Amino acid sequence: MPSLLQKLKDNFRRPGDVLTFLATGRRLMAAHRCKTRLPVGELLVRFSPAPGPPCEPGFIEALERYVNWWLARRWFPVPHNCWTRSLVLFWLLRTHGVGDVELRVGLDAGSGDLRGHAWLVRSGEPFLDRSGEDLTRYRVLLRHPPTD
Repeated sequence: MPSLLQKLKDNFRRPGDVLTFLATGRRLMAAHRCKTRLPVGELLVRFSPAPGPPCEPGFIEALERYVNWWLARRWFPVPHNCWTRSLVLFWLLRTHGVGDVELRVGLDAGSGDLRGHAWLVRSGEPFLDRSGEDLTRYRVLLRHPPTD
């Protein structure tokens, strides 16, 4: 089993990574609070920063790991769901220079139950979606940013 020091070295390569990790937890709490209080359009504006400078190779995986870590904690006040996860990953990715990512929300009414799912798309392919969902079953209701 790796030591605590080894885990820290593996997950935080630079001092700024710790700040990004903490900001991820704060952003997840903000998304959870805002998504029930704001209209979707206003929520998307708040979680759509201009793309920042490109991140280092491998940092995208770290961002996903940070989000998943927070959402896996039982004591964390934000329940794990695809909408919050995708919204915050969208914000993080754009902040860290990944401007070609798209947030999608879809509906699957074909199973008899009304089910929705949110996920990210990059270069026309699902991106960082580990849900195991068959995304072809979902009728896309929202694409953000909108495509012309």
